[in-house]
Amino acid sequence: MFALRLILRALLWLAVFFRGTTMAGVAAVQNMEDADPFLLALGLPAEAAARLDAIGGAAGIALAVTGKDLDEKILSGGFGSALLVLMADRKIRERRYYG
Repeated sequence: MFALRLILRALLWLAVFFRGTTMAGVAAVQNMEDADPFLLALGLPAEAAARLDAIGGAAGIALAVTGKDLDEKILSGGFGSALLVLMADRKIRERRYYG
């Protein structure tokens, strides 16, 4: 059980890291005047973050259910649900844009 929870923690924090750095990078690039090359460089981390949203969200919910400490349950449940909300928001925007 310890190994499974360790793997779930790693997946959750990997997804949170990719999502956080991608959001920070996009916010920094939006303030630049000529930012086209930098936006292209953000393509790979943004795609990885999009793929890891579902995995990290599920890992966070699983950690919240199987956690022992209350603080671990709250933290992992909050991050997991936030990743799932970001994934759902992205899917809704894609559906509206592409039809």
